[in-house]
This record gives sequence, structure tokens and C-alpha cells, in this order.
Amino acid sequence: MKILMTGATGFVGSYLGQILTDLGHSIVVVTRNSIKAREQLIFHSEIVECDLESTSLNPDNFVGIDAVINLAGESIDGRWTHEMKKKILSSRVNSAKNLLKNCPETVKTIITVSAQGIYGDRENEELTEDSSLGNGFLAEVCKEWEEEFKGCRQRLVILRLGLVLSSRGGALKKMISLYQKNLGAILGRGHQWMSFISLRDLSSIVCKALSDDRYKGVINAVNNNPVTNADFTQTLCKILKVRRLPNVPVIVLRILFGEMSQLVLSSLKVMPQKLMVLGFKFQDTNLEEYLFKELIPAKNQYTLFYAEQFVSYDIEKVFNFFSNHENLEKITPKLLHFQTDKISTARVQMDTIIDYKLKIRGF
Repeated sequence: MKILMTGATGFVGSYLGQILTDLGHSIVVVTRNSIKAREQLIFHSEIVECDLESTSLNPDNFVGIDAVINLAGESIDGRWTHEMKKKILSSRVNSAKNLLKNCPETVKTIITVSAQGIYGDRENEELTEDSSLGNGFLAEVCKEWEEEFKGCRQRLVILRLGLVLSSRGGALKKMISLYQKNLGAILGRGHQWMSFISLRDLSSIVCKALSDDRYKGVINAVNNNPVTNADFTQTLCKILKVRRLPNVPVIVLRILFGEMSQLVLSSLKVMPQKLMVLGFKFQDTNLEEYLFKELIPAKNQYTLFYAEQFVSYDIEKVFNFFSNHENLEKITPKLLHFQTDKISTARVQMDTIIDYKLKIRGF
């Protein structure tokens, strides 16, 4: 299958693109900056340079395309000033318009993301795909965003994302460093529900939606085991073996983050009703078990750093170079005086641990 993808350089898009190419699909990436994308992408792809916020794709860009996956959107992380709110909305709505403008009927499937924020703040109410929509800035953004896709002639799948958990990026990656400094705390009273999904399960949903015609319309992309903020905080502190600070009062969060505080104070007990009817099998539903596996290095106070690069050569041609630890010394700038001290395996491979020394200004 040939798939056109937006948002491919984000942490979800990168992971998903790699899985899709491993499954034998070919990917066409739409990006504002082709040079930067080529440096960041971790899978083989064709690249189309186009700023979808202001420019539509050409009909030629859709030649041979079987499906579209839309992950584009400005980050909502940051104080919601008037200008940032305009950017958050336009980056989604305008991009959707320009993505769809010349999309032909030969494209069979369109998968786009939305967010559980469309339900607003609902306390203890269980929310399914049939629940009424809520109010607030995020809810209004999601409503307009989804509306752009409603007229599609193709099979349309709208995934309302819960909190996507992965140590590779997103909210969890930011939480790790805070909690390791013993700065983790329950937010407000901690009663607010958090609906989450692992990056692995989310990618599996997208793969299923590409090939299974039963996947259509709005689908809540969350697992079936939501937790409260208090439970989430306590679990993360337990896994990382750190102390928990006293609860952060609501008024403090609103002073610090303004309107953006609704991200952490809204209660969303979202359930994946459609996925359960479809028989989707989640791999990561138990929060503690999932975090235990995902955060093994972080439990020892290590900082997790992921660096990946796609190299356009056969693995046989490059593996010998990269699996030789001595070459790490050769490709490291001389001013760092990099020297391998000890290596846990004869060659560099998955889970190899390397102890090394650096000398910087005499230290």
C-alpha cells in the first residue's frame, strides 16, 4: 500500500512510519522543510515539500496513493496566548482543508487524528463515541478539525486520541525528568480521570484501520482502563522510586498555566466502545505493568535519550562499521577525547552497554 502521511517527524509519526515500512508499505511524507525532514526521518520515504497551512497539495501528489494518514498539528504544549491559540486552530483546520482539496476518489482510506478533549470536562461520566461533545477551547478546536473531514467520499477514520504514553516523547518523556527530581505531584484533588494509550497500541489501531473496512467514523483511541490523576502520579512515583510532593492546588495551576491548565484538570473517562466491539486486542492496558517495562532505564535515574537516523544503504554495507565500538571514537569530535573504557558485548548490538570517558576542558 502506498500511504501519504503528514506529521511524520513527530514522535507518533516516526514510530508509526517505521512500523508501516517494516510491514512493506511505501510512505510519502508531506513536510514544510524537506532538508530537516530528511535529517529527522527514521524510515525510507518519498518527500513532498509543502506547507499545508497555506498551500494545497497538487493532484499529482496523490498519484498511486491508496491511503492518507494525517497527524499534522501545532503542539498544544505552552501557554495559550491569543496568537498560540490561533496557531493551534489554523495548523489543524487549514492543513485539513489543503490536504483534502485535491484528494481524489482513487484514495480509498483517510485516517486522521483528533483528541479526547472534544468531550470537555465530564467528571465521572463514562464517555463513548456516541456521547455528546463538550465545551472549551480544545473541544471547539477538535470540532472544527473533525468537521473538515466530514464531507470525505473516502472511508474516513477519526481517531480521538487519549494521552499517548511513550518514553520516546510526548507528556511522559517530560514527566520523567520532573519526577526524577522529586517534583512529581498530584494535580488538584487528583480525582480527574485520565484516559491513555500506549504508542504501540495506537500504532496497531492505525495499521488495523488501514486494512479493515469495519474501521470507520469516530473511534476513541484509548485503552479500556482509565486511571485517576492520583493513581497515575502514585504509580509513576513508585516505578521511578521517587518521593511525591504535596498536591498542587487548582488555583496554582491556573496561575502558572492559564487556560492551558484544563489539559491536566479536565476529567475524561473515555472508553473505547467501538474498538471493543471490533475485537481489537490491546497489549498495554495495565498502567503499572506498562510503565514498569517502558521505564526500566529511568528507574536507575538514567536520562533516556533516543537518537535514530535512516541510512539509505543496505544493512550489510553499514553494519560492520556501526557495530565496531572503536569507530565511535573515530566519529566523535577530537576535542571531546572520547575513549571506550568497557563494553558489555563483543560488538555493538541491541542493549549493549558502553562505559566511556570524555575529557572536556581538562575534566
